[in-house]
Amino acid sequence: MLLCGRVFAAAPVPGTPAGMALNDWLTAFNSGDAHSLKAFIDSYIVDLKLEDMQKMRAANGSYTLVRVTLDEKLRIQALLKSNSTGDRWRVAIYLNENKPSTIAGIWLVTGSVPLP
Repeated sequence: MLLCGRVFAAAPVPGTPAGMALNDWLTAFNSGDAHSLKAFIDSYIVDLKLEDMQKMRAANGSYTLVRVTLDEKLRIQALLKSNSTGDRWRVAIYLNENKPSTIAGIWLVTGSVPLP
């Protein structure tokens, strides 16, 4: 994408289970499509409401992955950039230890708010 004369490319996503969950969340969230969001929720059995994800998407727009700051098999944290405002956001996704194909929690925070 060309923005202000500079090219911004998304950072690579690790191939860990948590990395794949981050990639799937970011893809669904950025699409803004109700079917993609619902498929993500159903696939990972996330305790999220479709309406809440849609409201967040409408309010914040899409994100670009800037860099991964923590990469473990079941936990990932990353820095995101809002494509609409340029603000920095941080996301954390933790998978369930007993069932790693499901998400225990997703946190999306702005600025210097600490992640869990």
